[in-house]
Amino acid sequence: MVWLTFQLNKDIRTKGEKMTDDIFGDSEEKLTPLEEYFASKDPPKSIADFMKFRPEICELMNKVAEHSIAITNAPCKSGKKDMVIYSAKLDAGNDTIKHVFVTSLYTVQIKSQWAELREAGIEVLNIRHKLPLAFRTMGKLLESCSKVVVHFDESDYGTAKESCIHPFFEKFFRNEKIDWKFYSASNQEASLSEYLRSHGAREFTYTPPPLYKGA
Repeated sequence: MVWLTFQLNKDIRTKGEKMTDDIFGDSEEKLTPLEEYFASKDPPKSIADFMKFRPEICELMNKVAEHSIAITNAPCKSGKKDMVIYSAKLDAGNDTIKHVFVTSLYTVQIKSQWAELREAGIEVLNIRHKLPLAFRTMGKLLESCSKVVVHFDESDYGTAKESCIHPFFEKFFRNEKIDWKFYSASNQEASLSEYLRSHGAREFTYTPPPLYKGA
């Protein structure tokens, strides 16, 4: 298949030129080890992988881990899933801490991401379609664990009081065993929340590596 793309100068790449749909772009020069890693689309599997290939995620999430309520603003498709996986790996081996990925979205693409999260030992809860199950699962985890780290995906989606996120948030937010990590490319609702700020929320901004070209 011949792939065509328009450059800013409106030129069209020539037929047969090697291209990629990876969000970290393409290069006509010889790839560096980091570029080869991104081009392979092989997600990090260990702390060592993250430290070698995604040091910017390590640096950020090490800081995020120090706060019980953290809001992370990150561009679309820049690695929020990997942030959650790295966070869970920081607690690997500690059976008293459980990481939970909570989302109200439900798409074919996100289901494939859930598989990666589960492979990393992270519980995945969909609170839009399976809220009662999410309540039961959280209840069991809070009984058996000393701490539960809730990673809230797309925290700008459905956060109004009458929306789908609210029942879960209202039920569990005051539980002292839970750490809350909020992620979105447009975190204004969380960032401007006086409720979160009054409970000590800290805000962070993720800067992707230079190879990132946007979603």
